[in-house]
Amino acid sequence: MALDGATAGIPIPEETLPPAPVRWVGFVVGPAAAISIWWTMGAGVNAGELAASDAAPGSAAAATLSREGVVVLALMAWMACWWLTQAVELATTALLPLIVFPLTGVTPSIRLTAAPYANEVIFLFAGGCLLAQALERHGLSRRVATAMLSFAGARPTLVVGTFLLTATLLSAFVSNTATAAMLMPLALAAANEARRTAPVQADRAARVGVFGTAVLLAVAYGASIGGGLTLIGSPPNAIAAQALRDAGTSVTFASWLRFSAPLTLVFLPVAWLLLTRVLLPVHRLALARSASRDDAESSQPWSRHAIFTTVVFAVTVTLWVGLPWMPAPLPRLQDGGVAVLAGVALLAIPLSRSPSDTALSWRDAARLPWSVLILFGGGLCLADAMDRNGVALWLSRAFHHLEGAPEIVVIGAIVVSILFLTELASNTAVAATACPVLLALGPALDIPVERLVIPAAFAASWAFMLPVGTPPNALVYATGRIPAARMARVGLLMNIAAAALITMAAAALL
Repeated sequence: MALDGATAGIPIPEETLPPAPVRWVGFVVGPAAAISIWWTMGAGVNAGELAASDAAPGSAAAATLSREGVVVLALMAWMACWWLTQAVELATTALLPLIVFPLTGVTPSIRLTAAPYANEVIFLFAGGCLLAQALERHGLSRRVATAMLSFAGARPTLVVGTFLLTATLLSAFVSNTATAAMLMPLALAAANEARRTAPVQADRAARVGVFGTAVLLAVAYGASIGGGLTLIGSPPNAIAAQALRDAGTSVTFASWLRFSAPLTLVFLPVAWLLLTRVLLPVHRLALARSASRDDAESSQPWSRHAIFTTVVFAVTVTLWVGLPWMPAPLPRLQDGGVAVLAGVALLAIPLSRSPSDTALSWRDAARLPWSVLILFGGGLCLADAMDRNGVALWLSRAFHHLEGAPEIVVIGAIVVSILFLTELASNTAVAATACPVLLALGPALDIPVERLVIPAAFAASWAFMLPVGTPPNALVYATGRIPAARMARVGLLMNIAAAALITMAAAALL
């Protein structure tokens, strides 16, 4: 579950933000761009004039925007600039529609403007975060991690693969950032053990350094890969799902898995081979495994709270996967209602004679990533306004040169563009901006929208090159064990592999 920035309570180093001059430039350029767009396109346009959404694609009318459409376009440029440069907090930028749209008449009231901020997908993500907090608080995620690592033995390639697989499985339900933070001490311990026990030889330091890099990158990359596995795994997944629902395409937990599971199953061994055989060839080292505090912790008896959390988790996943086939009235809950049900169970059901002895307290709920939820709302609000006022269709005209190109070429071009853009910008912000444009582009190019939107969501989450690409990247880079140049070199080929696999999976499975 990918959270932007330090939303999981894990501090992200300040140096992973854009430099202060870049942020100051973005702070000024954002509103300046909005004013410029309004000045050049909005002058003389009256409210209620024909919007691009009312016209046939490619017609003369489709090249124009209504007054409200120009306002939405101007605000989109402002928000995109602030999101890209992180001039202010991402969630602060996401609040701008609540001010601008009512004042300019894009929406008649703040009540209608604020409706997307309470969308079902936000409750789905909030409930998923509560479930993840319970898994972390009662040590279940750490038990899974240490149990899997105990099977790795002393083979370096197997150790790297175990970290990669463990991070992938955990981050499907637990925050990507928290997953990386939880596994990083274990990865550092493995790297230190290799340094201590490796045989003395001429290239000993180089071999140990390569192994340490591979282990740490396996944690970061596994956390990002696992974020795409489930509908709650990453904010772009939920944004894409809601965009498709708004377009009339049903997306459920189970239907998402039908695409994500095969893609992840193929990408994991590819990533493992790239890390251990191609990019960072891990030679056999004499790794001595010793008992650790984590092993001792994982052998402790299970508490009532841990058992109850496990039951809630199992029931929740069962409902998410099997909801379409369950008897009424359960399907009415949909995925968001199931997530809220899990959250309420963890917060409300007492596990002893004390009514307050619950698996989670409201103090835990207060630690929800509210900034990400607001970012969700702002992105959905902007996307809704772009669709209603024809801005998405107007922007999609920029891609009309792709008309007639093979479908796989169009998908590949979109995936590559978003994948490298998200190296610099928030993955949630990129998804929120791109989805409405892709929804309009699909019909214009006669391509099913799910073949554009779902691959874009994966591309927005899978950034492997730069420390600023994802919070897990930033965390492992902050250890000082991975040079930025090496991360970029390894991440570039990972990006290329990811782009190719996402494109082929979209063509084959969607």
